[in-house]
Amino acid sequence: MNIRMVSIAVFAAIAGSIMYWSVKERPPAKPVIVIKAEPPEYLSYKDIMAGKKPLRPVFAMRDRYNKIRNIKEWHGKIILLNFWGTWCLPCRKEMPAFIELQKKYGAKGFQIIGVALDEVSKVNTFANKIGVNYPLLVGSLNAAELSRAYGNTG
Repeated sequence: MNIRMVSIAVFAAIAGSIMYWSVKERPPAKPVIVIKAEPPEYLSYKDIMAGKKPLRPVFAMRDRYNKIRNIKEWHGKIILLNFWGTWCLPCRKEMPAFIELQKKYGAKGFQIIGVALDEVSKVNTFANKIGVNYPLLVGSLNAAELSRAYGNTG
């Protein structure tokens, strides 16, 4: 699998998600997310290449089974955090590749975590249909806020 294509697909999914939520009518968000940085600074690519450890915003969000999950559950793993929605065609197309990546590398410390900018019922219908084998968190507008906390702009 070409990592460049996966990277492009992830970028397209994030960009599409942000564009969608910037124009969609915004219902009140449910307070199911906590975001903070530990400590509140981010490292550049140059810093990471120099050996400094990158930091990530810490958050908790409900999964598709209504269980609150914390990003710290996956501490020590290599994480691909994918922001997506069932309404996003590129997102839907990339997910079978993510399922395969999780199968191939999950036992080696790689973890994909999907963060849906969507409704739980739609996420469950789609995830069950394609057989998603990694955690899916559902945050609606909170997921867009989390996306921005991770540095996505749009």
